[in-house]
Amino acid sequence: MVKKVSLFLLTAIFALGLIGCTKEVKSDVEVHGVVGSGSKNDPYVVEIYEDGVITKELSANLNVDLTGKNTIIKSEENIITFKGLKKGEEIHQVKDSKNKTFFVKTIVHEKGFNLTTKKSFKNSLKVLAIGNSFSEDATRYLYDIAHDFGVEEIVIGNLYIGGASLELHASNIKNSSSSYTYWLNKDGEWKNMGSQSIKIALLLEDWDVVTVQQSSPDSGKADTYQPYLDEVIDFVKENANNDVTIFWHQTWAYQKDSGHTSFPDYDRDQLKMYNSIVEATKEKIINNNKVYSFIPSGTTVQNMRETKIGDRLTSDGHHLNITGRFAAGLQWFRTITGFSIDDIKVLPTGINEEILELAKQSVNSAYNNPFIVTK
Repeated sequence: MVKKVSLFLLTAIFALGLIGCTKEVKSDVEVHGVVGSGSKNDPYVVEIYEDGVITKELSANLNVDLTGKNTIIKSEENIITFKGLKKGEEIHQVKDSKNKTFFVKTIVHEKGFNLTTKKSFKNSLKVLAIGNSFSEDATRYLYDIAHDFGVEEIVIGNLYIGGASLELHASNIKNSSSSYTYWLNKDGEWKNMGSQSIKIALLLEDWDVVTVQQSSPDSGKADTYQPYLDEVIDFVKENANNDVTIFWHQTWAYQKDSGHTSFPDYDRDQLKMYNSIVEATKEKIINNNKVYSFIPSGTTVQNMRETKIGDRLTSDGHHLNITGRFAAGLQWFRTITGFSIDDIKVLPTGINEEILELAKQSVNSAYNNPFIVTK
C-alpha cells in the first residue's frame, strides 16, 4: 500500500497483559468472545500492542461469520481480520498455536472509522481538490461512487484553473487571487459556484481531505515541485480545520498519439512520461512528511491501458474520457477511505459491468502496487 496508509482499519487494541508475543511469530490464532457478523465493506481489525508497539495484526477472511464461535484461522502473515464486532464489545482472549494466551481489550469504533486518519468516512466524506482539469477528471464520479458505497454526507469540491501548476497555486495564495472556478458537488450534481480563492474555499467546509497536484506538463519533472508544494501545503494547514489530511494526486501520462504541446518534453513516449511521474513522486512526495499519502491515478490509468480497453482512455489525448474518469474516481475513493471497492455497483452512463470489473482490478492493483504497472 502507499505511504502511511494502513490496509486494515476500524479497531485498536491495547494490551492489558501480553504473554510471549513477538513480531516474528507466525501462528494460528484462536479467538474467544467474538459476536456478530460483518460485511466485506466493513471489516474490523485487531491490533495487539505491547508497550505501545504493534506486535501482531489480526484479520479474518472477508465473509467469515464469527457469531458465537471459538474460531481458529490460519494466518500466514500474522494478519487476521475480525468482522462483526459491535461498538463497545470486546475480544476476551487470543491464543496462538503454542497455546499462549494474550488478554486484550478492544476499542471498537463505529462502522466506517478510518483508524489511520482517525476519521469516519462512512458517515462523512468531504474532499477539496486544488488543481486543474486533471482533478476535474478524477473527481467527476467520486460523489457517485461514495454514494453507492453508502457514505451519508458527501461534499466534493474542485478549485479549477486550466493547466494550473504548483507554482501558479503558490503565486495565487500570495496574491490572494480569486481566479479559480469553484466547482461543488453536494447532492450528485456539479455546480459552478463562481470565482473563488483558495483561502475562502478552505473555510467554506470542514474538509476531511485536501488534494494537491502538479500540472501535467511538469508532473514528471521533480525539480518543478519545490518550494511551491510546501508553500501550498503550509497555507492549507494554516487555514483549513485542524485535522485536515493532505493527499497528493499522482496524475497520468498522455495517450501514445497525444498531440499535447508538452509531450515532446518526454520524447512523445508514454512510458517515459509515466516513469518520470513515478520517479518524481518517489523523490518529492514519499518522504515529504507534510503529505499524508498519494493517490496513484497515474498507475491506475496505466493499468487500464494494459487491459482489453487499451490506450483509449482520453477524450483528446490527455484529458480522461468517461472510462478513465470512472477508474480514477474509484482510486480516489479506495485510497482516501481505505474501503474496499469490490461491492461498488454504480454504472454511470457509458460504463458497463465489464468496464466496472476491469476498473476495479486496475484500481486494486495500483492501490497495492502504486509504482508498478500490472499487465
